[in-house]
Amino acid sequence: MSKVVLKVNNLSKRYRIGVINTGTLAHDLNRFYQRSFKGVDPYQEIGSSGQLSLKKDFFWPLRSLDFNVKQGEILGIIGKNGAGKSTLLKIISRITSPTEGSVEYFGRVGALLEVGTGFHPELTGRENIFLNGAILGMKKNEIKAVLDEIIDFSGVENYLDTPVKRYSSGMKVRLGFSVAAHLNTDILIIDEVLAVGDASFQKRCLQKISSLTSGVGKTVLFVSHNMGAISKLCSRALLLNEGRVQFLGDVEQAKELYLENSLSSIRSRSSDKLNLRNELHDFEICSVRYESDGLENVAQTGKPLVFTIKYKAGRKIKSPNFVVNIKDKYGAKLIQLNTFPISGYKIEEINGEGIAKLVIKKLMLTSGCYLVDIGLAQARTDWIIKSEDHMEIFVKEYDYYDSGFPLTDKRGVTVVDHEWYVGPND
Repeated sequence: MSKVVLKVNNLSKRYRIGVINTGTLAHDLNRFYQRSFKGVDPYQEIGSSGQLSLKKDFFWPLRSLDFNVKQGEILGIIGKNGAGKSTLLKIISRITSPTEGSVEYFGRVGALLEVGTGFHPELTGRENIFLNGAILGMKKNEIKAVLDEIIDFSGVENYLDTPVKRYSSGMKVRLGFSVAAHLNTDILIIDEVLAVGDASFQKRCLQKISSLTSGVGKTVLFVSHNMGAISKLCSRALLLNEGRVQFLGDVEQAKELYLENSLSSIRSRSSDKLNLRNELHDFEICSVRYESDGLENVAQTGKPLVFTIKYKAGRKIKSPNFVVNIKDKYGAKLIQLNTFPISGYKIEEINGEGIAKLVIKKLMLTSGCYLVDIGLAQARTDWIIKSEDHMEIFVKEYDYYDSGFPLTDKRGVTVVDHEWYVGPND
């Protein structure tokens, strides 16, 4: 049985909303006295309220977390934005301290949390490699032994003796991951920062992470919104929701709960018109609905799908570009359709109340849940309204090929009209 290398015990973190240090001990003490006995902050920002309740000015991004991580395990940490993932990693990385509870370590910890984390901008790439190794307690000879591997993996050999402050964000990520992966650490912590790298580098990183756990027995804490990467890499998943552990265990179960949390959030705000109004341009999207064969909120593989967007423009908007994106349930874009000339359409202007109707003549998606973005841009990229994950649509199960097997997302996302020939090569 693998030994436990990380224990998180009743971990909580509390922040004071809107309050930072004044810069001097005397002013901090004065602030404490004034707020405690008079309820007024003499150092508050202009325009902010000073009559804040001391009992309500606190925010807990993490509450009462308990879990263990074993050697050689890749633990995926998932959750919506604001769930507490980054705060948890910063505490485990010793960047910040917990308000309550503790973290027990059984080995060296390395982390890649943000672009450039752990790098001194004035030092060269080579000097930063040795600096990071020294911080981990490694000797110079130990660092030299893996130096060539770090340089080769990072692909920044030509810039190794250039100050890091002149690196692009992609170069910093490549070097940062390479350093974290190759230095002598027992626990490696990786945040969503890998999304900055290009596709080929991300693929190499995922392969490297997998080899670290199977080969040398490193433990990895991996935070990502990419559910495909979570499924491929992780042996367990930790789902955080509003700062608490909602689930810890099977990756697929965690993904389904994560998806349900995301969809619940979409449902709760789908009728909120405030998110679909731009005061500056005096433009509002009043409603969005979808239908198939005259039935509202219905979509089916191989059938027409119609989106109707009702809008109100208080003034003329020239070259309007309505955009509808359809994404899979994890947020990967599948289809983008718009009214810009690149799609073969050109609308001169809109003014007053009206509708924009999108007709998909034949929906070639398998059954399941899909997310829809709604937006309006002026010309191609000057966004007036951009509402991501505005609504969800459900495509019904349908035996499109008349084979006796309804198509689901287990057989892929898209449907393709096709033919097979199997026989002699005539």
